[in-house]
Formats: sequence, C-alpha cells, structure tokens
Amino acid sequence: MTEEAMDPFAVMRLIDDRRSLLSQIERESVDKPTLVGRVDCSRSTVDRAIDQCLQYHLLERTDNGYVLTFPGRRLLEIYDRYYTEAELITTRAELLSTLPADCALPDELLWNGTIIEGDSVDPGKPQRTLRQLIEDADRLTLSYPVFDSYPIDSLVDRLAGDRPTELLIDLPCFEFLSETATESYETLRDHDAVALSETFLECGIVRSESEIAVILCDSQRQCCGLLHATTGQSWAKELYRRQRVGARRVDESDEATRSVPRSTVHSFSQ
Repeated sequence: MTEEAMDPFAVMRLIDDRRSLLSQIERESVDKPTLVGRVDCSRSTVDRAIDQCLQYHLLERTDNGYVLTFPGRRLLEIYDRYYTEAELITTRAELLSTLPADCALPDELLWNGTIIEGDSVDPGKPQRTLRQLIEDADRLTLSYPVFDSYPIDSLVDRLAGDRPTELLIDLPCFEFLSETATESYETLRDHDAVALSETFLECGIVRSESEIAVILCDSQRQCCGLLHATTGQSWAKELYRRQRVGARRVDESDEATRSVPRSTVHSFSQ
C-alpha cells in the first residue's frame, strides 16, 4: 500500500468524488456494465473509479460483480454521517457564528437542538418562545445578555407563585433593564432574584428542570434566535455555573453603577 493510500483524507476525498458510484454498490453487487449505465458516466471513468476504490480497499470483485468491503461500508457510513453534520452546521452558520468561538457546545445539542428564529411572517418567535420557557419552568436560571425587556414581566409573574428564579446579567444589561423596565427590574431586585456578573456575558442560557435554550445574540445584543433542546442539562448547568462565578446579588446600592457610560457597552463582535 502506498503512503497516499494510507492517508485517511485521501480516502475521504475519493469517497466524496465517487459517492454516486459507491451508492449503487452499497445496496447490492453490481457488474461494470450496469454501473456504467446507472451512474451515467463513460466506461473509462467507471474503470478509473473502480481501480481507485480497489486500491483503497473500498471495493472487491466477486463472481456477481463489485461489492463494498467492510472498511468501504464503514467509511461510507462515516462520510455520510459527517456530511450530514457538516451540512447542519453550514446551514446554521449565520446564527451559530454569534456564539463565542470557544463555546463548548455539546454535539447532542448542536445536532439535535432546534433553531428558533424569526422571519418575515413571525419575527418575534424567539422572544415568545423564551417567554414561554420562563413561564412554564418550575425552577429557572437565566443568564441574559440581551437588550430587550420583553421577558422581564414573565420573570416577575413567577415571583407571585413563589417559584425559584434567578436572573444573571452583566453591567451593560443591568443598565439597560434598570432604565427601560425600572419597575419590573426593581421588583426582581427586591425579591433577591437578580445577580450581577462582573464579567461580560457573551451568550445567554435558559435552564429549567426539563428544557434548556441557548440565547443567540447579534452584535447589538438583540436576540436573533434560540437553540432549544430537552437534552444538554449538564452542559447548561456547568455553563451557568461558570458565568455565575464572582457574581453578586443586586441591591439598591448598585444604582450607582447606572452611571456607567453607555460607551462601555460591549459589542459581541469585539
């Protein structure tokens, strides 16, 4: 076997190039004339493809035609799986690019989570979904880096039912909420439900006993979507714990921090 044949990337490039041919052999043994007809290629092209696949031990010849080998079938499965996963990321790339580059989003959430975003018909869908998550949870922790007071009243309503609630915000968001949703914010503060992070929150997380959602924010700190799932609880709990380190409960003495100039508000693109 040559050095090139041992290169796993060369094998995957070959599978990518010859996927249509391999898919014909995947289902049943096929002879060369039948392959030429099925893949709509010249005989010379099929000859070359078969020779390459034989060299990399993806195919073998039998009395009934060509069949996939064990490594050929497994590598094809791997190729198809990761092609699907790569396609999933690329179709979500615009929204997912709002997350920090080092965000350790678990695979189970990335592959199985549901992206909720607004469109021309329903631009407020992420915000309404977030509010519904807040209203339905028995226990709720929420880190909230968004300049939007829309869900704050739902947090206040939770207090009437004595349901455990904590809102984690950073200084720019503290300034925004205390100015634009003053009464609701003060109610949360007076019920000891607000924690102030000393560090900048680059993404938000909603966590209840059965659901989680990652809050996706654009560079202006507007909610542009949610990644919602019923899995990933351990990851969400750990992310919130890290965001919560060093945070303190907010009280009336913190009103002095409202003098923080708006120029100190960070952009997610920085």
